[in-house]
Amino acid sequence: MSSLYMHVGATTGGLGELKSMLLLLMGGHLKCDTVDEQMQVALGMIARFAVRRELSRDELEELICYLKSLFPCGACASDEVVSFHHPDHPVVCGQMRIFHSNL
Repeated sequence: MSSLYMHVGATTGGLGELKSMLLLLMGGHLKCDTVDEQMQVALGMIARFAVRRELSRDELEELICYLKSLFPCGACASDEVVSFHHPDHPVVCGQMRIFHSNL
């Protein structure tokens, strides 16, 4: 985690760079074995960044909302969509929420 934070700090220390690192982390481009581990690293990065940069409450809320948007949407498809593997279960969207909000 410290190397990720150092990268963010070395690239001008802006919120955009931290968001970029979070996207890489949650997108599976950085090695974490479980979702729980990803969350611990992501929240640790945000907390450390917030303390060191003395972020305002609004900026911190923006980062938490951004992190939430990196999770799968979870919306259920209509009944016409049938799962190949589990026809008795509804089909759930696995795309990141951030992509849905920007379409």
